[in-house]
Parts: sequence; C-alpha cells; structure tokens
Amino acid sequence: MTRQNWYWDLNMPFKKIKQILAREDDPRFSRIAGTLLARVPDPKQVFALITPTAFCRRYQAIENEIKLDEWTKERVAFWKATYLRLSKELQEKGERIRKPEVVELDDFDRVLIEKVKQCRKAAAMSQKELAQFMGYSQQFISGIETGREKITMDFLKKLAQITEQRIDLTVEKASKS
Repeated sequence: MTRQNWYWDLNMPFKKIKQILAREDDPRFSRIAGTLLARVPDPKQVFALITPTAFCRRYQAIENEIKLDEWTKERVAFWKATYLRLSKELQEKGERIRKPEVVELDDFDRVLIEKVKQCRKAAAMSQKELAQFMGYSQQFISGIETGREKITMDFLKKLAQITEQRIDLTVEKASKS
C-alpha cells in the first residue's frame, strides 16, 4: 500500500478523514474532498475514499475548494471532465445525482432555522462570514438556513460561541382555533 500523504496539513488522522469522506452530509466533506482532489491525480485512489455518486452530488462545492489552492487549479479541468463522464454514466443507469429539493419541515425545525438566522444577523454577519468563522462552506450555512442541512448540537454550540448569542431551544406550541 502506498503511503497516504496528501492530507499532511489537515491535522487529522487518516481514519477520521475516511469517516468524513464516507458521509457526504458531513459539513467537512467538501473541504476534505477538495483537498483530496487537488492533490491526488489518481481516480482509483479518490474513488476508494469517495463514492462516485457523492462525488457527483457534491462536485460544485468540491470544485470551489480545489480552486482555493493556487498550486492545483489546473486539476479542476481534469476533475470536471471526470464529473461530466461519471454523472452521465450514473444518470444512464437511472441513479439520482441531485438531492431532492423538496424539504419537509416541522414547526420545531422552522423555529430553529429562524433562530439560527437571527443569531447570524444579530452578529451582523453574512452567511459567508459565518461560514469562514465556523470552518464551513457558505453553501452549508445556506443549507442550514433553508432546511436542506440538518442542524446538530455541535453546530448550535459553535454558532452560539462565535456569534456570542444565546440560543433558546424552546418552541411555543401554536394554538388551534
């Protein structure tokens, strides 16, 4: 087995990186996948860590991460061609590339999403600024605020710490008339 050294500056054990790359819903997925694709030119090595479907679903965010590295911008064209070929193959097999856009939210989710937006706005931050401070992508923050991404307790703790806002998790029950 060849030595895995593409992740040298992530300050994370390889086992943890593999766990993150196995879950495309992890907020760190795109950043770490972008680092992987920026540094590894071998599709076999990449697709041993990321499923082709996850790669295609999250390609836009991954591509943005690759472009952040000045030294590896030329790899974007290679991975874009790989994305186009793979997405076509997967669609021909009937596999769904895009996540469904319909999001069903209950009252608690709606109230919690509104509280997240209020925290961000009270701290006078844009989604992009909040994402940078929290170590996420702007797309992830947008996903949180639209209900496409799940809000975790870790996210709420970090949000409260960074925005210096208190987050009240009580939800008033709507009265039925």
